[in-house]
Amino acid sequence: MKTEELRQQSTEELTQQLAKDEADLADFTVDVRTKEVDDIRRGRRLRKEIARIKTIIREREL
Repeated sequence: MKTEELRQQSTEELTQQLAKDEADLADFTVDVRTKEVDDIRRGRRLRKEIARIKTIIREREL
């Protein structure tokens, strides 16, 4: 999801998306260890998405 789209969401929606992305990253990590991954770049995309969401939430706190 693009940064502009994330900024339009409420903080509650961002928190829910963050929890979903963190769970997806945990599942991805397990899949990597069991060699069931076709798209290895998915992990990088998930980590960047999590960082974007955390940044936006933190900006709103300040």
